[in-house]
Amino acid sequence: MQAAVPDRPVFFAGLEPRHSVVLSRMVAAGHVTPEVTRWLVKGFGQFLKGEPLDVALDLDRGHRVRLRNDALLSLARALDGDFSAWHLAQSMSQAIARFEAQIWPRARHQLLPADGLGEIDAVLFWAFSADAEMIRNQRALYRFLGEMFEGRQLTKNCNAVSSGLAPCGLDQHASIIG
Repeated sequence: MQAAVPDRPVFFAGLEPRHSVVLSRMVAAGHVTPEVTRWLVKGFGQFLKGEPLDVALDLDRGHRVRLRNDALLSLARALDGDFSAWHLAQSMSQAIARFEAQIWPRARHQLLPADGLGEIDAVLFWAFSADAEMIRNQRALYRFLGEMFEGRQLTKNCNAVSSGLAPCGLDQHASIIG
């Protein structure tokens, strides 16, 4: 089955397409864009200067955890409703459990998200593809949200920044998704 074409909005599911895991999967799927080429040239240049390949290509654990975290933040933004942080963590946990049980067993060997995945499943595809330990339970997700936003609020309409997704449009009095 042919994977989604990278210029479709759901393909990146709100994530920055510059994540190294995303770029590496695009290479493996044959989607070599100018962004992918720049990443490869820079990475192999670092590799030839003596960096380990995973570090040179930003595929080390730290970058994989960043993709997982950014995908989880996209998941929080994608979920509809006016949730408290605790209920948002519960909804995230339920979405993760559903995806892991129903979708991931079929999708885990795909290089890119398949056509037809909705935004939530595309976000979770990238979260699981990062190959970083998944945060699954409600309490851990609640702590994760607290650490990421340090008591500030997460809003739905936010521009991505170069490192992925960052808290923005924060309002101490707004709902978690607003």
